[in-house]
Amino acid sequence: MRTILAGRNRFYSARLRSGVSFAELPFTTKQELVDDQAEHPPFGTNLTYPVEKYVRIHQTSGTAGKPILWLDTKESWEWWLRCWEQVFTGAGVSEADRVYVAFSFGPFIGFWAAFEAAQRMGAMVISAAARSASPSMRANPGRAFRKRGGGFKNHSARRLSIMPE
Repeated sequence: MRTILAGRNRFYSARLRSGVSFAELPFTTKQELVDDQAEHPPFGTNLTYPVEKYVRIHQTSGTAGKPILWLDTKESWEWWLRCWEQVFTGAGVSEADRVYVAFSFGPFIGFWAAFEAAQRMGAMVISAAARSASPSMRANPGRAFRKRGGGFKNHSARRLSIMPE
């Protein structure tokens, strides 16, 4: 991995060619990534592949400052989905459930990964940003969307940590 990044990724190449071990490399800060994107718009130099290899563009939420644009390859996007599938599996989500995702269809990566992973698992996914959902749905999404075959199993967005604060 080090050889691939050192040869392809301009952002990390100098650090990785320094000869120090991974443990000795300094952590990358968000500010370094923000600065890099400002100096080399729009994506910065933290790219391992040509832009044509990337299939998705997202951005971080911006809760801790300026949002960072993020590109994903088909393979890296699959990794995101597998991570969210593990979260949903741990929460007991199945095809019988409804997953209420309280984000709009903006570029925030957390929304898209959660939405697509739940969908891929066979659950019904409800996109309901606070501004676009009806007042009754915002107050009680379980009222409109009940678990198949009986009572509502509460896998709310808040419990799954996919509701914005």
